[in-house]
Amino acid sequence: MINRDGVVESTGPDGELEDKDQVSAIAAFSYDLTDDVVIDYSYDYSNTSQTPPYSQPVRVSAGGIWDPASPFYAFGGAFFPLDQHVFADRQENVQLDNNVQEKSKIKGHSLTIEAQLDNAVFKSITGIRDMEWSDVLDLDGSPYFIAHTSRFTDFESKSQEFQLVGSRGDINYVVGAYYYTDDAYTNNPQQYFGGGVSFDSQYGSETEAYAVYAQLDYPLSDQLTVKGGLRYTEEEKSIVRTNIALASSDPTTIAACLGTFPCTFIPAGTTASTEFDDVSPELSFEYAYNDDINLYARFAKGFKSGGFNGEAGSIGETTSPYEAEEVNSFEIGAKMRLMEDRLQLNTALFTNEHEDMQLSIFTAQGAAASNVRNAGQATISGLEIEALFMANERLMMRFSYGYLDAEYDEFLELGTDVANNRALPHAPENSLGIGFDADLMNNENGSLKLNVDYSYVDDYFVYPYALVGGDGGGYNAYNTLVDSYGTVDAQLIWSDLPFGNDTMKLTLWGKNIGDEEYVANYIDFGAGFGGMTLGYFGEPVTYGLTASMSW
Repeated sequence: MINRDGVVESTGPDGELEDKDQVSAIAAFSYDLTDDVVIDYSYDYSNTSQTPPYSQPVRVSAGGIWDPASPFYAFGGAFFPLDQHVFADRQENVQLDNNVQEKSKIKGHSLTIEAQLDNAVFKSITGIRDMEWSDVLDLDGSPYFIAHTSRFTDFESKSQEFQLVGSRGDINYVVGAYYYTDDAYTNNPQQYFGGGVSFDSQYGSETEAYAVYAQLDYPLSDQLTVKGGLRYTEEEKSIVRTNIALASSDPTTIAACLGTFPCTFIPAGTTASTEFDDVSPELSFEYAYNDDINLYARFAKGFKSGGFNGEAGSIGETTSPYEAEEVNSFEIGAKMRLMEDRLQLNTALFTNEHEDMQLSIFTAQGAAASNVRNAGQATISGLEIEALFMANERLMMRFSYGYLDAEYDEFLELGTDVANNRALPHAPENSLGIGFDADLMNNENGSLKLNVDYSYVDDYFVYPYALVGGDGGGYNAYNTLVDSYGTVDAQLIWSDLPFGNDTMKLTLWGKNIGDEEYVANYIDFGAGFGGMTLGYFGEPVTYGLTASMSW
């Protein structure tokens, strides 16, 4: 059970934003059918009813409808003076005109049957999940009716996997087959500018996927081992879509509808389907230089299925799928245990070559939508270092560092390669983590441990917009650039605390204890909304106490 007050006070109907109210439970059973067959079943349930993060207006465009000096102000700001509620710093007291909420119910079943055979283990893994999820958003983050949206989603999925893990001679192997299906439907009504712009948007999707795979490893010598694998995947995806403009004051929409509303952009029952398939190989070599140092080199091909954009605004965009993304990954590295096993050090160099890279692009031309598009080709190379150091019997220190060099090789937009003028999102150049675990007490009253972690992330772009000027929708990447930030989290854990005939654990925790102010995400609504840009700030310092029991 999680229950927490909100971190933003609101004058709106809900009073607080970013509160948490969640109840969850897991029940698990294990049964030995025979000496060689074990059946494990688990059921999980969660029920969440809370308010979402605050959509804080952090920017509007000069010369747009929210600029009092602009002649266009009479068409927007005069009725909805958003400019009076734009702040660059995190706000703790805000004004909203609409109720907001985020609710979900999730149920899951998992069944695993494991049978011990001669030199092998056979597994059957079955999963069923069902989710009801909804949100109601006051996207403009102001006391004016500018952007109100809702989503009501039903989702269910089923999966079945058969796996055989074993060995024959010097060869270790894994072979398996996998089946997956899901069905989802979302009702997404949207209203803007006092209801003068209104859309009835609905979309559903179905997925059916099959895969077979095999992997084996074989020692070429006492020091050198080769591993190889192959996976074949086949997927079928379909979409059903409806999009009706109920009203609009947007000149482009009015012209497209010939001034008559309701106006159907995508008729009910519009459907499309497509298929994807792929063969993904993997090959690696592992070399034991000595008992403490292992070197490796690895190649793998990754596959991310394509699909349809449920929030697309036209029939053509709805029925035209985006392509599957393929990644050729090359990696070399070392895993070392040094200083009499007191230091564990892992290093890796990698290069990932992306083909038909899938990127999420937000637009607000008519209705708001996040759609996936294929960017073309990109190369992402980097370095990763991880270290654990046992300073003494009571103090463990850890360190991690990551470096990324990410760039497009090709980014086609309307037939033109604009790779040099597009941001590659969510690719910070540097990331860093430092922390320690300190054992403070260990006796008949339990054990007391202090964990402290610092994490740092370089600045990064959120969307693949233009670096100079604007892209086809007038968006510039620097308007949604997340600045670098660092946070500190800490936990004081008292475990194995005697409680009657059982034991319990108490955890006093704090997150972002330095109260770092940072934006973790942005949404830019573009020129049609006067450059209204929303910032989603990371949570301020929060703290709490968690209690759990074992019996």
